[in-house]
Amino acid sequence: MAKTVTIMGTKYRIEYKTAAQDSILGTDADAYCDWTERRIVLRDPKDAGGNLGNMDVYWKNTLRHEIVHAFLYECGLAENANGTDAWPKNEEMVDWIAFIGPKIYAAWAEADAL
Repeated sequence: MAKTVTIMGTKYRIEYKTAAQDSILGTDADAYCDWTERRIVLRDPKDAGGNLGNMDVYWKNTLRHEIVHAFLYECGLAENANGTDAWPKNEEMVDWIAFIGPKIYAAWAEADAL
């Protein structure tokens, strides 16, 4: 069953597929954000395997990463960054936001800043 997430007022479907069901998924990508169809696709964890100690942490971070991409697309930064190497499309920057996001949220909550 597909979930949805609201990104700046726009609904995105969150789908889980196997590599056989989606040719974009596979050895190079475990997930992607398709802003043209407003969907986030993650490789089904049962199909992907993995050798990290806690794969649940990996998949949650992967989902956060794709949600960050969706926010950057919805607010126009991804398309107006003057090139594909610009920071809104930079995978390291998106990963940084995905990794640090929960910690920023926790600090805001602790400071009663939400």
